[in-house]
Amino acid sequence: MSSQARALPLLAVALPLLDGEIAAARGQRPAAAAKLREAVAAEDALRYDEPSDWYFPLRPRLAARLLAVGQAAEAQAVCEDDLRRHPENGWALAVLAESLRRQQKAADAQRAGQRLARAWASAGLKPPAGT
Repeated sequence: MSSQARALPLLAVALPLLDGEIAAARGQRPAAAAKLREAVAAEDALRYDEPSDWYFPLRPRLAARLLAVGQAAEAQAVCEDDLRRHPENGWALAVLAESLRRQQKAADAQRAGQRLARAWASAGLKPPAGT
């Protein structure tokens, strides 16, 4: 497979991710979430490899953007999907806890926060914020 052929699928992830981050920086939150959905779909289409061709899961970023537009239930679902794919991902746990808090699911939010604390215990830095 040529270098160009291997790069195209990664660009299909990177370009909407970049567009989404630019939209978020401009305060265009719905557009940012839409672009992140596109990036996640492209990430899902990547061929399986160890290590993964894309270096970090995009679902937690999408979930954070969904929180920013008030879609806490959808953010929760996105985080839960990420956690099935990447068990105990601290980034997903942080956004999950915040999405649960915003839905007033205090006990579930507390459990997610405890999972985050365990997942992040040996990281050597503060755990990520939920948004």
